Amino acid sequence: MKKIIYVGITAVTAALMSTPATAGELGTTPSPQEGTPISGALTPGEEAQLHEDVAADDAEGGVIADYNGRKINLAEGWQGAAVCGEDPVTGEAKCWDSVEESNQDLAKSKATHSALQRKNVFLASTAPAAATADPAEEDDEYTDDVTTGDGGSTIAEPDEKDPVGPGSGVISALYTACPAYNVCLWEHADFKGRMLKFPTQPTSKTRHLSKWGFRDKTSSAYVNRTQRGVECYDIRTGMPDPHLFLGAQNIYKNFKKYGYPLYAGGGNWNDKIDAIKY
Repeated sequence: MKKIIYVGITAVTAALMSTPATAGELGTTPSPQEGTPISGALTPGEEAQLHEDVAADDAEGGVIADYNGRKINLAEGWQGAAVCGEDPVTGEAKCWDSVEESNQDLAKSKATHSALQRKNVFLASTAPAAATADPAEEDDEYTDDVTTGDGGSTIAEPDEKDPVGPGSGVISALYTACPAYNVCLWEHADFKGRMLKFPTQPTSKTRHLSKWGFRDKTSSAYVNRTQRGVECYDIRTGMPDPHLFLGAQNIYKNFKKYGYPLYAGGGNWNDKIDAIKY
């Protein structure tokens, strides 16, 4: 009976892992509008809080990301990566060589997490009460190891497949490269160049982009979620810190079009974002 249970779970997991993510999962379902950001000044209290939040974020040091099996410090450079960001399931920082690769990894991470959740719920519902459990009767042939493939592994690694045409589940066209529920920043206008992405978190957090190797590098953005916009900051020494608010479910094609406050020198917001809060 125990073997049948594990075989069934493994089969379900394999099916989940081999199913490509859909456009709705990785990109956006509704077509977003180009937003009009709101630019202005922080109050002294808001500015003090910003500096405190950034200092707390800096205390953790540069972001260490996994990139092609090795660890890199993003504050020191991306070393050739095209996309970097946080895994929405594990919270770990990762980098990839392409949008396609990052979206495939995202789909795999979500499928793995979903399968493990279902397995844990199933085992919890069928497990005997703790008071009557007898460790001596446990079958060592089946384990919960999810990395070696031994015994009771519930992870079935899918074969590598090249995406083919529409519906392949891989999205790489301009702003649609930004996964659903993410905030994405691009190095160049019109959603080109390197992309930095952050998944939605339960509570807002200020992130100093210097830790991610992306300070003063944002030229376009997409807030791909229906609630909670993003506040962007230009942190300056001994001078007021302007901020720029980006609304939810809006795209921002070119930060050169967004005026920088006159009291702060005028011009535009291109390559001026030092930190974001969302």
